[in-house]
Amino acid sequence: MTTDTEEKKPIALLFEAKKESWGTLRLNISVVEYHNGEIRNPPSMGSYWPNREFCGLTCTAFPDDEGKLIGWEYVYREIYSIDAETAELMAKTLRHIEKRMKALAQKFGHPQTFAQYVIHFSNAIGTQTFLKRRNGKSGFYSENEYMEGDAESLIHWINVALDEYTKKES
Repeated sequence: MTTDTEEKKPIALLFEAKKESWGTLRLNISVVEYHNGEIRNPPSMGSYWPNREFCGLTCTAFPDDEGKLIGWEYVYREIYSIDAETAELMAKTLRHIEKRMKALAQKFGHPQTFAQYVIHFSNAIGTQTFLKRRNGKSGFYSENEYMEGDAESLIHWINVALDEYTKKES
């Protein structure tokens, strides 16, 4: 059990390319805890849990039929239960991310690609670690293998997912 004094675990961004039931591709980047090679979702409640402000925080992009990404966003998804304290922390986190994203856009220009957007997002939340599933189809992180990468790896993973999607659709 964690305590009030437990330190936050490092976070990473987990890349997934998912084909939706209606046939379109969704590129998803989830914030996860990543420590000693183990991945877990940040918890959603309890002031004694570090990283709860990241529970369900994702970046998502959707391509059109030709594989061109037509929009992206960062949002909290699939939050099943949170307490008032965590809700306030999440709102504060969104404001912090927005402020950082604006500052990064001023310094480097507005992101022109989803990869650039995710790199800005990663800077805003304080991580440069990207993960992608290597093997496995389980819903449990511990039953799959993952590879770790940097920003260049992320760009490659996104491009490969888009290429595979457009090849299957043609």
